[in-house]
Amino acid sequence: MQAPSARTTPNLKRWGGTLCLLTALFYLPSVLGNSFVSYDDYLLITKNLLVQELSWSTISGAFSSFDPELYVPLTILSYQIEHALFGFSPIAFHAVNLLLHLASTGLVISILYRLSKRSFGDATAAWLALIGGVLFALHPQHTEAVVSASARKDILSSCLALLSIWFYLKAGGRRNSAAFRLSIGAFLLALLAKVSVIMLPLALVLIDLYGQRTPSWKNQLREKVPYLVLSVLFGIVALYGKRTEITMLTPGAHLLLAVRGMALYIVHLLFPFGFSVFYPAELSSSAWYDLRFLLPIALLPGVGILLWLRRSARIARFGAGFFLLMQLPSLAAFSKNGFVYYASDRYAYLPDVGLILLIAAGITLVGTHGRAPVAPPEIEEQAILPAVVRQSRRRLVTRPLRERSMQIIVPGLMLLLGILSWQQSRVWKDSETLFRHILNSHPTSVHALNNLGSSLFEQERYDEALEVYQRGIAQGLYVPELYGNMGKLLHQMGKDEDAIQWFTEVTLKKPAYREYLEDDFTSYYFLAQMYERRGQLDRAFALFREAATLGDAFFTPQYNLGIMEQKYGHSQEAFGAFTKAVQRNPRDPAARYRLAAVAAELGDLATAAEQLTYIVKHDPDYEEAARHLRNIQELGVRN
Repeated sequence: MQAPSARTTPNLKRWGGTLCLLTALFYLPSVLGNSFVSYDDYLLITKNLLVQELSWSTISGAFSSFDPELYVPLTILSYQIEHALFGFSPIAFHAVNLLLHLASTGLVISILYRLSKRSFGDATAAWLALIGGVLFALHPQHTEAVVSASARKDILSSCLALLSIWFYLKAGGRRNSAAFRLSIGAFLLALLAKVSVIMLPLALVLIDLYGQRTPSWKNQLREKVPYLVLSVLFGIVALYGKRTEITMLTPGAHLLLAVRGMALYIVHLLFPFGFSVFYPAELSSSAWYDLRFLLPIALLPGVGILLWLRRSARIARFGAGFFLLMQLPSLAAFSKNGFVYYASDRYAYLPDVGLILLIAAGITLVGTHGRAPVAPPEIEEQAILPAVVRQSRRRLVTRPLRERSMQIIVPGLMLLLGILSWQQSRVWKDSETLFRHILNSHPTSVHALNNLGSSLFEQERYDEALEVYQRGIAQGLYVPELYGNMGKLLHQMGKDEDAIQWFTEVTLKKPAYREYLEDDFTSYYFLAQMYERRGQLDRAFALFREAATLGDAFFTPQYNLGIMEQKYGHSQEAFGAFTKAVQRNPRDPAARYRLAAVAAELGDLATAAEQLTYIVKHDPDYEEAARHLRNIQELGVRN
């Protein structure tokens, strides 16, 4: 068998460097010009108290809390470091995402080459890896993960998971090697960034099978035990954090939405147009019979039969298997502020590597004029292969690689996908641009209408915000946040009676298809404050107490009730409310400080000292707490 000449094998370092440079140039305008957007950026970054300070207290807080449902301590730590160095500069946060994406691109190229060179030969494997790198780096399906600051958890966990795979391949089954230990360490860090990479141990089994490394099942198990232990531990943590349940969906509906989401990722990877920030799920019963749901299900048996007939198509089985495995944790329908969606582009970032391998192999074989995979020598020489097959493969192996066609295909792909990614990155310029783009493809999305109205409200464009909120309400879907935002807008416009009507509407209805969310009670607080200003204290107290009862599981309703009770001298009631607030969020210093104050008023100095000691221990700069603690200690009280 002839080895490919050096002339026909692309220089992966040179081509890869060029690809990374072009990727950086295509994304540079978004890094320099995009702002934070009101789509998780505020929740996870700018309004996140843990991010606003880098200290042992906030670091331990990141590793001991969910944000809000996911356990992502390493992601929070990365935000903390950036804020400590650059403040809340969007450029810094976007630049780090881009650097992680470039690192992931390099890892994808290296991994695809390592996986493919045995079956395809050095030259073809190099072109395959390069095309795969282009698809990964510049495909617009991955733009959201790169340009959304709040997608850090997805891009960071994916980069570390790819690093774990790279070290695993480098270890080559040597469990005592440094590379193997580094692979396990990288996997641990990936899980700390986001638990969505939990299926990596099974993906490593697929990698062994695809690379024709087939150790015994006993050795396979020994190799994967450290990975499996980490997956189980973090899986338990993830289940603990997932407390919000979407009660409207049956298991069958979950399955149909999951299949539709998977089909959407595949279609968008092949036809890179029509992207959106989110893809709303239809909630009517007739939606489940839509062909867009049923067609992907009908295609699955056909794909299975094809793979069964093509027993030699290991690449197809590996690519499809990797995509499905890594997609599983994110495959079910998910919720955002009570809305249900079946897909999000950022969730396809890592799973796409499997499909990219298939597409890159197809493009490479077409570009090299039908060059077939090279059979490994030990398989090619087996007597069980017919002589005709062996001779055919030898002829194909020695067929010259058409380098010129590949030198046209690769730059062409770079240019086409780069332009599409640049266009998609402009969508994330600011909140208004983002939600107007969503409404172009989903004009009835209540979520997008609500968020666009809020963006206009923040810009004091009240008449425009009113029109957008009215469009959202006209869709007929009761959303507490939207009704509350309408009330706040009307109050800001001086229409208090109308505002009261909208706030009251929220207090009379329960959200359909789901349990209460913490933000659902915002209207209760606004309405109570309006009654308080009018001297109607009974109504105000009734609203605060109702919110605390309905939202017993949440921090904010208990805390706000405590403030109201404390304000009017109801120390015993305030003590109970603040105690519940601290139980719901033990790390909140304001709740502990107020609990200490009412405890002191009730003569319970030991409890006051206990709360103040906690505050000073975790926040040494809280001067008021330190001063009050010293005063209590001077009285001889010790907690």
